[in-house]
Amino acid sequence: MRYSIPDPAEWEAEEATTTSLMPADADAQVDADPDEPVIAAEPAPLVGDDQGMDEPEPPLWRTGDDHVLHLPRRRVQRILRRLQQLRAAGRPRTRTRLWSRFRSAPFSPRRSAGRPGSIGAVGRVIRNARRAGTWRSRKSGSRLPVFRSRAGGRPVRIVTRRRQGMRHEILAIEPELETFDREFETPTVSAAGSVAEQPVAQLAAQWSERRKGNPPVAAMTQWLLRDREDTLAGARSRWARRPYPPETIGRAWAISRAEQMRFQTEPRPGLRSLGRFAPPVQPVSLVSSSLIKDSDKAPVAPLTARFVQELRRRYPKFDVWNYRGHGGGAFNGRGYSLDLAIPGRDGRGFYPPAEAIRFLRAVHAAAGAVGAQWRVLYNDFTVADAVNRERGARHVLFMGTVRRRGATVAGLNWHGPHPLILHFHLDLAPVGG
Repeated sequence: MRYSIPDPAEWEAEEATTTSLMPADADAQVDADPDEPVIAAEPAPLVGDDQGMDEPEPPLWRTGDDHVLHLPRRRVQRILRRLQQLRAAGRPRTRTRLWSRFRSAPFSPRRSAGRPGSIGAVGRVIRNARRAGTWRSRKSGSRLPVFRSRAGGRPVRIVTRRRQGMRHEILAIEPELETFDREFETPTVSAAGSVAEQPVAQLAAQWSERRKGNPPVAAMTQWLLRDREDTLAGARSRWARRPYPPETIGRAWAISRAEQMRFQTEPRPGLRSLGRFAPPVQPVSLVSSSLIKDSDKAPVAPLTARFVQELRRRYPKFDVWNYRGHGGGAFNGRGYSLDLAIPGRDGRGFYPPAEAIRFLRAVHAAAGAVGAQWRVLYNDFTVADAVNRERGARHVLFMGTVRRRGATVAGLNWHGPHPLILHFHLDLAPVGG
């Protein structure tokens, strides 16, 4: 075995004073869906003498893939001691110490970034990390999510286990050789997801036919080719430091445009519009909420905070966050817009349809409880069609395009499939204005 990666069972044995955060059937859940974090139950309180009173909050870092990794203080020194020996070709056996600076002082999340023992070095590695696939534990057989990053120009891998929401707890940070890719169970990319022009021509022909030849196939093909190149440019701009392979973006783009075709050409008669869907004319005082990530920096309307409370009662396992300038048109920066995510992905890169439908039903019920109308941007037509027909109105819409600064592509405005910014964008409008 090239790596000595800690097994989750080892951690539980070593830390008998801590109640496991994973449910009893966690391994079965992981094996059922290895590509996305399984959201566990609420954490049990610590048992023992200190009840966690002297333990600071674990440092949290959001990765380049928008997953959140956390590293409890009590495990840091153990992880660093497990940095493995590497055998480079033609060189003697050496021990790699990526963060030797930690040896001079104990780890403490309270330390400032510039002092010995700071978490800055680890944080930089994790923030640049991207999901690489899963690694099967040799002891328990469970699939452990693995992330890849670089430290000091050298590749490292971060082995984790799933916790709450999009959070992963770090089990090990290990140097690796880039030739060891075969150890990972990486997601496969089908040939149909390539960026070759043949799938574009097929999609153009089908789309043009559904639109009764308007526009003709040639014009549709040219538009799709330009749009694909713009999307690749937007992806390079958004993920400049850790770009996705063009084939991965191309596959997601092709799936997304096929879904857009269905939104356009498979209308359901009798679906009403939402009418004048807009926030109140008069601004309201915005508030922060412990249930909404980053609402201390980008506060929300009181109605939005109440909505999240109601939604959490009906569907406990989701992530929600906000940012400055969130929302389009009249909603921009008004505090009535949120981004939400649920666990799991299907083979296309969308959330599992049945679970997404259940989540949006909970959104509808929560919005009704606070007296609000709702609208969601999400690019899976199967989910949108089911929810819209159930509600008799167009609540779920498609949005997938590039952001431009003048004539230059500057980013993406997308809502799935992964990696094209998979999430639900939600707008709320009080009933009656």
